[in-house]
Amino acid sequence: MKRIYFKLIVMVAVMIASQQTFAQAISTVAGNGLSGTPTSGLAATSESISANYVAADASGNFYITGGYYSTIISKVDPTGILTIFAGGGTHVISNGVPATSVMLSEPYGVAADAAGNVYFTSSAQGYILKVDASGTLTIVAGTGMTGYSGDGGAATNAQLSFPSGLKLDAAGNIYIADQENGVVRKINTSGIITTIAGNHSLPMGFSGDGGAATNAQLFYPTDVAIDGAGNVYIADLENFCVRMVNTAGMISTVAGTPSSSSYSGDGGPATNAHLGYITGIACDGGGTLYIADQGNSRIRQVNNSGIITTIAGTALSGYNGDGEAATNAELFNPSSVCLDNQGNCLVADFENFRVRKFLGVSVIGPANMCVGSSDTFKCLIPGTFSWTSSAPSIATINSTTGVVSAVSPGVDTIICNTGSNTFKRIITISAPGKGMISGNNRFCIGTADSLSETMPGGAWSSTYHYAAVSSAGVLFGVAVGLDIISYNIINACGTYTAEFVVNVEDKPFAAPIKGSQLICPGHSVQLSDSIGGGSWFTITSGADSVSASGRVYGLTPGTGIIYYRLSNGCGSDTTAPFPVIVDTSYCHFTAVATIDEISSGLSLFPNPNNGHFFIKVSSADKDDLQIVITNLVGEKVFETETETNRHVEIMQNLKSGVYFITAASKNGRWTEKLVVE
Repeated sequence: MKRIYFKLIVMVAVMIASQQTFAQAISTVAGNGLSGTPTSGLAATSESISANYVAADASGNFYITGGYYSTIISKVDPTGILTIFAGGGTHVISNGVPATSVMLSEPYGVAADAAGNVYFTSSAQGYILKVDASGTLTIVAGTGMTGYSGDGGAATNAQLSFPSGLKLDAAGNIYIADQENGVVRKINTSGIITTIAGNHSLPMGFSGDGGAATNAQLFYPTDVAIDGAGNVYIADLENFCVRMVNTAGMISTVAGTPSSSSYSGDGGPATNAHLGYITGIACDGGGTLYIADQGNSRIRQVNNSGIITTIAGTALSGYNGDGEAATNAELFNPSSVCLDNQGNCLVADFENFRVRKFLGVSVIGPANMCVGSSDTFKCLIPGTFSWTSSAPSIATINSTTGVVSAVSPGVDTIICNTGSNTFKRIITISAPGKGMISGNNRFCIGTADSLSETMPGGAWSSTYHYAAVSSAGVLFGVAVGLDIISYNIINACGTYTAEFVVNVEDKPFAAPIKGSQLICPGHSVQLSDSIGGGSWFTITSGADSVSASGRVYGLTPGTGIIYYRLSNGCGSDTTAPFPVIVDTSYCHFTAVATIDEISSGLSLFPNPNNGHFFIKVSSADKDDLQIVITNLVGEKVFETETETNRHVEIMQNLKSGVYFITAASKNGRWTEKLVVE
């Protein structure tokens, strides 16, 4: 496998209006120009560093990884002081330990979520790791062994191969450039990993535009970015282009000429331009795409109209230009880019061993808001301007103060108007609440069904795993049982969970019918089946009839066929035919049957009788009971199953002689002698 250690350039968000770009002064915010391992507690600009990837959090901190041969991640706070954030220790990677106690191997991509957690790749070990606000480490994905496995299961059981750049979307899903596997992976908020772009079974290359992203070929994907609409962008390194996977899962090229490397195209469509190695990409809140064109030592930008420009760097690779316009400054293989909370663009200037900064965006404000909330937006363009909202039914804005009020769920564009130019920021308005799951709550093993939710953007999960659920809400029956399906939503309004109980069933099984098969016309016998909830029926007429409870009534002499059927949503099952003979020979009893009753609990009445009698076993507990009548040589002449404390009707035309009645349950056994005279 070929390994690329990126000198990643950062997709920089820069002020752009229509096709005009405002150059901003560039400065150095970390690194002294020498490669080395920094020391905690000193000014970041006095430290020797390796700068391969940079990311910022909502509090104004930014994080630096060194990539190739590096073992640490550094953090620079808003005052410019650098500390070691993760790595540098001697312990193996494990859950629940301080992040600074472990030994990392080539940490690369890094990203922060809204809650203050920081995620990063330890690329050579195939790990995705998380550090919470207390500095504690958690394994998010990977086993410590590189490879390709695990899709559809827990990310902690999956294998990745040199994962590089990563980003999080607004819902908390993680997207990873799984570089040496030639794919992009996604970990949802339930911790399940899937492949969303690239086909690992194909060799690396270029193909698939216009089709499903999972059928496409990528060539060492190195970084990812997500815009406000949920589209995923991929830095396709050795295809010299940026690919995009839309929300329907279809892939296309949005910048660069595939498989052709050079520098051209500024001022025209990005798809006609030529790029060098692309090692870093980013999106701002207005949907503008920023490209770290490492091979050309420049930062390129693609605006909403698809027009590409250069916003930092020149034709020369080197280090100069601090205090001047970014487009006049020299960069040396910039390898990563991000935007901080003030709209500044941070660039990992790899071969200069520095992090550079310049103003990246024109409009500052939250990308996500909750219905009923408000916030003040800022336009960073010099001069006078006014504000408008493209969708006032979703969000309104005060034209002079820039105060945005969230009205209803949806996507809106906030616009700063200078008269001759417009600057935009796309915002997503979310509603509080967990929504409502709808769908069929009963389905069968081995079948699929779909659930739907009234609030998009959430993640599905199964509690007991009797049913498996996909990221699209498709259920699949795995085992019989009740399961709870959850839909988790994380947005600007908070975290919400809706639950839906499903019953996974199997095709029913009807047990054999039990009971007497002999009946006198005008009399009845009770039949039973050990599986309740079914229905009784007969396909013969005239000889007998059967009630809903399974009692068969003799009508006229003949043979009736009785059935018992169980049905549910998965199918039905019917017992084998159970013949019941109706004959008058069972009606004229001349024999008299008697027993000598003792204190056993087994009784017969009437006693004596004319051969038609009842047996009952009395017990303090209700138990299943088997009653058998045998003759003196042990042959069974009658057998049935019932319960204690219930009368059993006997209408056997027993010949004169001695018999034994045996009744047995789990708690006792009773035997009495029966004399028929």
